[in-house]
Order: sequence, then C-alpha cells, then structure tokens
Amino acid sequence: MRWTETCILNKKSYVPDDEGVPQEILEQRTVFCNSYSVATQAWSTAKLADYQADDEIQLRTCDYDGELDVIYRKREYTVVHVMNQGDNTRLILEHKRSDKKNVE
Repeated sequence: MRWTETCILNKKSYVPDDEGVPQEILEQRTVFCNSYSVATQAWSTAKLADYQADDEIQLRTCDYDGELDVIYRKREYTVVHVMNQGDNTRLILEHKRSDKKNVE
C-alpha cells in the first residue's frame, strides 16, 4: 500500500473549568491511511449487529489511539469496529446520519 490518503482522527476529552463544570476539548490529528472496500462478511456482520458498514480504512497501529470519530474524504464517520492486525489497524466506519426524521 502507498499510504496516499489522509483522515482526521477526533478524540474528545473533558476537563473541569474553574467552577468544576466539564468542558469538552477536541483533539484532532491528521494521519495517513489506505482505503479498502467493505468486505461482504464485514457488511453482513454489520447488518446483523444493527449498524451500517459504509467505509473501511487502514491506519498504522502506532497512529491509532482509540479515536471513535473520523473525518475521511470530507465526511464524518463513527468507528464501529476495530481490527488490530499487528503493525496495521483496520477501522470499519459508519457515516454519521442525522437523528432527525422527516415529519409530515
């Protein structure tokens, strides 16, 4: 693989302010990745687990620190499955969809 694409890994943490109220801090890192097609087995497993496998990417394991939000190809995703494969880690991604339903 050539590691020619990039993605942004988002990690949220909470730090209390002077009054003790937790304030969200968003840490973003851009890392190189490889794109993969979602395999049939991963897609069907996702359906059984009631989530949608929309994309799959591979990162270097040393670049991944358990982030659950990813921006890839200008779209926001949630990590729904992680496969650690030694030096590389594959992430199955689900596109973030609006919770609002069309009401007529």
